[in-house]
Amino acid sequence: MARFEDISQYIKRGKLWEAFASDEQVVLLIDEVDKADIEFPNDLLVELDRMEFFVYETGETIKARHRPIIIITSNNEKELPDAFLRRCFFHFINFPNKETMKEIIAVHYPKIKKSLVQEALEVFFELREIPGLKKKPSTSELIDWLKLLMADDIPDEVLKIAIRPKRYPPLRGAAEERAGRAASGAPGLYASTRGALTQCWLIFSMCSKTLASRYAEGAARFA
Repeated sequence: MARFEDISQYIKRGKLWEAFASDEQVVLLIDEVDKADIEFPNDLLVELDRMEFFVYETGETIKARHRPIIIITSNNEKELPDAFLRRCFFHFINFPNKETMKEIIAVHYPKIKKSLVQEALEVFFELREIPGLKKKPSTSELIDWLKLLMADDIPDEVLKIAIRPKRYPPLRGAAEERAGRAASGAPGLYASTRGALTQCWLIFSMCSKTLASRYAEGAARFA
């Protein structure tokens, strides 16, 4: 009966707790802190500054036996508090180039065809160069895309017809689109259709070979 009354039996230690309780110095990774609640960095700052935290359920204070090495990552999706940033050393990691990306892909898919990787990377980096994109394709999205390409056995030839960056339509707001139509007298259907085909380029890999071929024909028709 005493075991059931002991609430500590039902508490699962988190990574911060494990790091503080470790008998040796460890490396603690706090990944993508910018995606947490807005108050999380400030709350975390208190624990990291004092190297201790209080467990309300048990009434005990957990103190770090050895100060851990803490690595915090952020994709800069939202600003972090100044008080938090002042206590950090910054290291900016550049986006991987093609050679580094090939090494990353090889870790995930050791048996993938080199020709598929080459063609996919060409399309991937061209998409990242499109001006005006709110969210550029990331490494994780490339890995997922390649997985779909391999699962559906999309031929390399389909990727070779990718529209080059200079032929991508400009990405504009609704007001600019309406103003452009009014000035030219054109309905804007041609540009809208071509833009929709272009911006859906990554999505085609989720379809079957037949649908991918139809997409390719449509892209060529409106190019």
